[in-house]
Amino acid sequence: MDKDVAVVIDYENLFYSSQNLYSRYPDLELLIKLCKERGRIASCQAYADWTKFQDKISELFKAGIQPVFSPVSRTGKSSADTIICVQTMRLFYTNPNLESLLLVSGDRDFIPLVVELRSMGKKVFIIGISGSYSEDLKEVSDELILYSPEKIPNAPAISKSKKHQIDEVKDLLIKVVGSQDKDSDGWVNLSGIGLGIKKLHPDFDHRVYGCQKLINLFQKIDSFDVKKDDDTLAAFVRLRSKNPNRYD
Repeated sequence: MDKDVAVVIDYENLFYSSQNLYSRYPDLELLIKLCKERGRIASCQAYADWTKFQDKISELFKAGIQPVFSPVSRTGKSSADTIICVQTMRLFYTNPNLESLLLVSGDRDFIPLVVELRSMGKKVFIIGISGSYSEDLKEVSDELILYSPEKIPNAPAISKSKKHQIDEVKDLLIKVVGSQDKDSDGWVNLSGIGLGIKKLHPDFDHRVYGCQKLINLFQKIDSFDVKKDDDTLAAFVRLRSKNPNRYD
């Protein structure tokens, strides 16, 4: 008899990591296929502020995934991590038949959740994207399962001259960053930037410019500042101003 497992998806983490590395939307059918290899899926939920992903909700239902609304705060900070931890513990306490958790996220903030579930005798598998998961989270889990699309487009051929023509996309990137919601210091979440680029240019591929990840493209352009949160692995970009104290 298959073991009962619960699947919990930090959708924003999955979505933005997939955009950053593969320049494409998550393959939910592939994700569910990976999860079914570990047992019978008794519960499958995806957490996000669905006002930002309304066009993706129908895809979730088709894949048998229940969307759970996790609103952002007034400052734009996601509440998904907290809600995931609380509701996942409740799920396991009220359903002792569940034997394993498949956590689709690379966020190190989930370490306490993983440690607590394993202390209860449960197995916890992390499903993450290469380069977008915390090594600490991996170490406290039972196993890391890497997710990658089955059919990843080959990187476009890059001529020597092309590598040095990154400036040709500068105006596009400045336009997209400028159109995004910013925090008080002008920082914009890279995930939203990737989505904005795709809306303007669906065929955009950062690898054309010799960049393995989208963040690498911004790091090569002197018009931007870039930072990464080591805990959440989220990346942020802001326009560099001549006046260091002002970011419009």
